[in-house]
Amino acid sequence: MKTVVAILDKLLGTLEEDYLKRVERLGREIAEKICEIAVGWGNPYASIWKYDLSFIRFLGVNAVSRE
Repeated sequence: MKTVVAILDKLLGTLEEDYLKRVERLGREIAEKICEIAVGWGNPYASIWKYDLSFIRFLGVNAVSRE
């Protein structure tokens, strides 16, 4: 039983890492686009949004959930 639990823990950890990497990759792409648009509209502070990990993850989770 301990062996099965250890294997499942490793598997779950790998799945979580892959999911988080995907979320962050997609979120960064979307954040870049949003920042460009917002700066173009005259918001000088929007250029720093692309560095906000919470914002990036929010955008990424939304993108992944729509796939």
